[in-house]
Amino acid sequence: MKNNNKEIYKINKRQIDILHKYYEVDEENKLVSVKFNLESDKEMLETSIGKDDSSMFNYELLNKINSIFESIPFVYKIDIEFDVGGELSQSPQKTLEAFNDTLELGQITSRKDNRRKWLIATMLVMSGILLLFFMIISSHYSWFGDGLQGEIIAEIIDISAWVFLWEAVTILFLEPSEKRILNLKIKNRVNSIAIYKKGEDKPLVLEHSKDIFGEWEDESKIKKYGKIALLISSAAFICMGFYSCYSLIKFFFENQNIDTGIIFVSSIIGFLTFAIYILAGLGGLFRYSNRKNLLSKLVGPFAILLILQLVFILTMSAISSEWSAITSSISGLIIDILYIFGYFAERKD
Repeated sequence: MKNNNKEIYKINKRQIDILHKYYEVDEENKLVSVKFNLESDKEMLETSIGKDDSSMFNYELLNKINSIFESIPFVYKIDIEFDVGGELSQSPQKTLEAFNDTLELGQITSRKDNRRKWLIATMLVMSGILLLFFMIISSHYSWFGDGLQGEIIAEIIDISAWVFLWEAVTILFLEPSEKRILNLKIKNRVNSIAIYKKGEDKPLVLEHSKDIFGEWEDESKIKKYGKIALLISSAAFICMGFYSCYSLIKFFFENQNIDTGIIFVSSIIGFLTFAIYILAGLGGLFRYSNRKNLLSKLVGPFAILLILQLVFILTMSAISSEWSAITSSISGLIIDILYIFGYFAERKD
């Protein structure tokens, strides 16, 4: 173990030596100055897209900055210096503004992409769970027979379900958003950005990270957690809807001699339960995706109904001093609370 520690120290020491060889390093303040020598400021701009009088920052140059950041230990903050030759095609302040705008747009895009990935992953998990549940039920009631044919079909369903679940894990954890990583890395590690006229010591413009990134608009933590709660509870409601449908079918199969009136009433109640769960779940998924339609508008009234239901259950349990109604359905109550919290937190600006 002692030798391994020495090896790690030697590697880090060598890395620091190389940094000092190619960059200006302030060890006291843990700052590394990275200079980019450019023929003109047009190398910093994406001139082939957008208005003639306004250009975004060159994304290839951002990727180059990112690759340099990867070679610098995380304990160092970085000062970026652009040493520009020739005549400037626009003001340095406007170029710096383009740098910030490009990163901020990338952050907004990556945030949407992240929501999309979570939505797809949740739908895949939901599909996998429903397939596993279907496999268990079909095997229990021998829907596909008791012989080899039934076993093969059950195995196919089982494999398909696990493919859905594994694909969800792959999307969430094995396919990180490169744009999101790049934006966060630059935002968190940059100390300042300066643009110099080649041959001059005084910067044309210099701004620190708090001034550059301070105006970035971002979701609050409570809104982020609210969206996640709404996503999870909505998927759970859809699964509960299918489970209620299965429970109704099971009830009819196990009670074939019941009265016609009971069948009719049970069917109506079962259909309404199924419809409410499915509509609430789909509405929550649409609202999570920021899609405004009739279903997403139903999330609010449904959340209010859940609040009234919770108040009623708590009140009746307190009056009767009987808390079995709560303890027996604790998982359902948790899902209800997540849905309520998700709706009100997601609405928060």
